[in-house]
Amino acid sequence: MSTKQAYWKMKKDELISILIEKNIPFDPDKFDRKVAIDQLVEMDAAAGLLEEPVELNDEEVAGPPKIRREYVDIVFRNQDGEPKYVPLGLQGRFLYLPRECLCRIPAEFMEVVRHAVTDKIVQYEKDGKLHQRTVRVPRLVYEIVDRGVI
Repeated sequence: MSTKQAYWKMKKDELISILIEKNIPFDPDKFDRKVAIDQLVEMDAAAGLLEEPVELNDEEVAGPPKIRREYVDIVFRNQDGEPKYVPLGLQGRFLYLPRECLCRIPAEFMEVVRHAVTDKIVQYEKDGKLHQRTVRVPRLVYEIVDRGVI
């Protein structure tokens, strides 16, 4: 037996698994919680599985609005002499990300990635003399695969 309140209390992954289990079509990229719950309640009501047909205000059940977070899907490439994991830190939060794997990170960590540089000494010849100059180069080799909002 189920109720509409029980569906509203479930996590997104739990709802998706129930939709799959009951063969209810949905688009995972444009998942709409309210539509999914309405479909489940409608199916349960038709099967006589609802404990009580209670209509709820979404705000009462869902609580305060959730913060939408931006993310970046990124792959850090292997570099000679570098460890297997890329350590990133920002305001007391730390991530240790494996190289050559797709990783989803909060978008604010991209500032850390972009500002990770190292100084490299470059030698060049000018007017028959050998000169040296320090050049800033990126410390991390990476590829951004996707960006989005959760």
